[in-house]
Amino acid sequence: MKIFFLLLIVSGSINASSDIAVLSLAIGSSYEQSVRSSIENKKAYCKKHGYDFIISTDSYDLDRYPAWSKIKLIERVLQTGKYKWIFWSDADALFMNMAFKLEELIDDDYDFIGCKDCNGFNLGNFFLKNTAWSFDLLKEIYKDKYKYCRIWENGAFIEIVENDPSYLLRMKVIPQRLMNSYHPPQVGKSTEAYQVGDFIIHFPGLTPEKYYLDLYKNKTVDSKDNFTLECYFEIYGCVLHRRHLNLNKKYMTNLQKVQFQKRLSQYDKQINTILEIGFNTGYLAEMFCEAKPSAKLYAIDPCQHRYVSIAKEFMSRKYGDRFTFIKGNSEEILSQLALERDILKFDLIYLEGEGDFTAIMSAIKNCSYYAHKETVIWINNYYSNVKRVIDLCEKEGLLKIINHYQSIDSAGVRSWVEVSFIVE
Repeated sequence: MKIFFLLLIVSGSINASSDIAVLSLAIGSSYEQSVRSSIENKKAYCKKHGYDFIISTDSYDLDRYPAWSKIKLIERVLQTGKYKWIFWSDADALFMNMAFKLEELIDDDYDFIGCKDCNGFNLGNFFLKNTAWSFDLLKEIYKDKYKYCRIWENGAFIEIVENDPSYLLRMKVIPQRLMNSYHPPQVGKSTEAYQVGDFIIHFPGLTPEKYYLDLYKNKTVDSKDNFTLECYFEIYGCVLHRRHLNLNKKYMTNLQKVQFQKRLSQYDKQINTILEIGFNTGYLAEMFCEAKPSAKLYAIDPCQHRYVSIAKEFMSRKYGDRFTFIKGNSEEILSQLALERDILKFDLIYLEGEGDFTAIMSAIKNCSYYAHKETVIWINNYYSNVKRVIDLCEKEGLLKIINHYQSIDSAGVRSWVEVSFIVE
């Protein structure tokens, strides 16, 4: 016997255009009342961002435990063809940071995006794309042989993936704190524990649900102020060894950061466009965007290290269309773009200053195509090959030195130079 009741709340306008729906399940009047805070929280979040919120309050199949109705609800909603993605959020979860949008976590290269906890995959909060692969997965999960799995549909999912690892090819696993943080007393000081500013908190296995939901329902925030690059690396478990420059070439000393920020504040002209050649760990990119809130930043990097991808993801999430990342060899990219008719000119160009004499000379000459008469260029690592190139360029009348800065910390001496091109 199947019973179905669907409550559809369109949360943007009457004609919501989002191709993302947020789904949840609250079966039975008693449970529905206990998770009322979660339902209202999800409604508010969806209204803010223009998503449809779809919640089922009755069971699809009385022969199964209520949690199984999750699978049938998802299947039914995807079959409408209205949504490209659904985001499932259990009724014992709350959106805690209203500033984040679901699009920030979506990756169209995958069909499933979710998290793991200490027990494996947790289906409290996850994305599923409207594809044939997803329908096959839902059908597999609902097979009778998994009907009595421990933790129901979640257990079936874990068993299926363990038995057939090919499923993982279409699945993206992201750190838990990005969308499925847990109540700190439940997990201690682990990487799963909620911190102020996290996107979503989830209370799996904690009862009564009303107590925990009410504990957090008035603690939501609507700001990315606590959302820093340092925090993002921590979420990903990526440790940057600040004392080892070969592992973290662009770690800024505190003195360097003060120098950068002070110099930016001293410019009389407006800095609207910035080109960063050598994005690396992203710390300087973050500083640029914070110091110049109206500026657009373009970063070029070959993306050879894991931390580059993490920093790129962070910048895209926090700064949106103010940040553009171009993957590849900077010399090839700059040479190719220089051939285009309409070349974007930058107010500030940052060059990491790596490579041999020829490579650095080529990079500086390529930068000249992207400079106007008031463009300033910051070049890091002002010693050895960089210094030789700058001295030669100054002698040949290509550029002039504005200032030279130094800083010293436990990792060694840092040196950078500020120059401008001599434009006739």
